[in-house]
Amino acid sequence: MNEKQSLSSLARDAFIKRKGLNLCESKAKPYADIVAKEEDGTEVDYEIKATAMTRREYDSLAQKKVKYFGAATLTEWNLAIRCPEKYTFVLAIMNKENTNEALAFVEYSTEELLSYSTIPPFKINVNIPFFKGKNNRREGPRKSVCAYVGNKPNYSRIKELVNYYLNDLGGTLHLPLE
Repeated sequence: MNEKQSLSSLARDAFIKRKGLNLCESKAKPYADIVAKEEDGTEVDYEIKATAMTRREYDSLAQKKVKYFGAATLTEWNLAIRCPEKYTFVLAIMNKENTNEALAFVEYSTEELLSYSTIPPFKINVNIPFFKGKNNRREGPRKSVCAYVGNKPNYSRIKELVNYYLNDLGGTLHLPLE
């Protein structure tokens, strides 16, 4: 793998090339990895989820019943449920021995990906600066939020999460300009 290019960006570039997309933007956005135009001028969004395996592992997937484990952000789901006709999730399986080679691309509609998805309890990321001093700790208030919303996502639950995040927690989501 090119040290300067992540697996996700290699997968994105390979998908653009294989699909022959007419790009609007190919830089990773908070809501989609690829924004493209179809031949009729319709704008479409693709979110790439990349994984890598050897060709041998790929060829034996059916017998082993291996599953892909990954995640889609709330920002991605928000756009996907608002515009399901123009949003596609793509599982990119890249060759671990030659990451410039894509073994497969599997496209999923919003509805299809929902059927394979679960919502875990909210994850709260921790970003603690390192301090030199007494016990290497920073003094001050600590805040945390904990919520659990069912185990299977659907449009209603995702909208509820988005509204809770935006209205109750004061969060922001990066959305495309309308």
